[in-house]
Amino acid sequence: FENTEIQIPLDEGGDVDILFVIDNSGSMAEEQARLAGNFEAFARRLDEIGAHYRIGLTTTDAGNPRCSPASTTP
Repeated sequence: FENTEIQIPLDEGGDVDILFVIDNSGSMAEEQARLAGNFEAFARRLDEIGAHYRIGLTTTDAGNPRCSPASTTP
């Protein structure tokens, strides 16, 4: 990942839903740490622009005990 700023148009005070899907495999540890290290600044920026936001987070781990086993159709 490059240090790239992505501009997302949002009217001041606008509503926004944000979903992070985190690849929690060991090979992604550096990216996970970078995300964690920048999360507070991200939330602060949303507060600064007066956004009304909800943040959700999930992982790519299908073995989570809170998730029912996936079913497949032959």
